[in-house]
Amino acid sequence: MRRRRAVGGISAAWVELVPAELAAGAELVGQRSGVLTVRVTDASARFGLDRWLRNGGLAALRARSPSALRSVRFVM
Repeated sequence: MRRRRAVGGISAAWVELVPAELAAGAELVGQRSGVLTVRVTDASARFGLDRWLRNGGLAALRARSPSALRSVRFVM
């Protein structure tokens, strides 16, 4: 419940939009001031998600996000 509040409504969009093979190596941590923080398992997962975001994924998440989304930050 606490984590759900931390990421807001973006979690539903994340589950729906991010390909399953990329989402498997990531976990939403929180969203603050328009920055979505995503914990990744390794550099490979980070690279795949970064490529997906740069190739239209970020625009899709922004369109579906109930709050303003400026960027995505990765942490290990």
